[in-house]
Amino acid sequence: MSQKNRTKHGKAYNESPEKRWFDRVVAAPLLIGMGSAALVAAAAMHKELGDGPTLFIQERYGSDLDNLVKVPKLRTLRGAVRNTASANGYNHSSAGPVGKLVRKAHVDEAPQLLQVLRGKMAIVGPRPLATGEVYNDILANPDIPEGLKQQWIDARKTARPGIMAPYSKDQHGPGYELDITHIIYIMEQDVLYADTASLKKDAKVVAATLGMVATDLVQKLMPRSAREWLQAKAGLASAGQECEESDVVVALQQAHTQPTRRAA
Repeated sequence: MSQKNRTKHGKAYNESPEKRWFDRVVAAPLLIGMGSAALVAAAAMHKELGDGPTLFIQERYGSDLDNLVKVPKLRTLRGAVRNTASANGYNHSSAGPVGKLVRKAHVDEAPQLLQVLRGKMAIVGPRPLATGEVYNDILANPDIPEGLKQQWIDARKTARPGIMAPYSKDQHGPGYELDITHIIYIMEQDVLYADTASLKKDAKVVAATLGMVATDLVQKLMPRSAREWLQAKAGLASAGQECEESDVVVALQQAHTQPTRRAA
């Protein structure tokens, strides 16, 4: 039998020893690196946030709608908002400078690696969702086809909830908004992952997600002028325009001279 035919996919892969092996091999070194960073971050954020717990635990829906999984995170937000699942985005207004950097690097999610080693979560899989997200944004949403809802519910039963998902890199950045288009996209990606999950696909998701986080973090730490230069160059490239130095200079000048629109 060829190697191709022996490769597990979908549910068979998600329930296989290979999947658990992959989770442990990736989680262990990440925990060493991110765990050390989390300890330093926790000490720094204690001064920024004041008294309160260093960790908080959210109970979210994991593989199915009958069981909840505990999702531990570092506290990065001030006040009661720290416990809300809707407090997404690295640039949240309730996060201080240290908290924003910690969220940008996803160091606040380091405790979830312990759940991976315990077998409660996976490195790659459908993201665990809050109750409100499941019922208000998905199940009770009339704009989502009923057939897709059922496919999505069935698909999530085939895999443990993941720290990363095939769509993680698409959700990264301050401009991301969870509208109906993105919700349907996430559901479709969960269904697709249930059918096509494999060791190779998980490795690609991890590489893409870590690469995106590293790139964003480097840009976050760059001087503002260098960051704006890269953003202008990327904007020209995405528009299919030439990226000569003079073009980038013009784009930067236009961005700085463009009047700010005032809200109506």
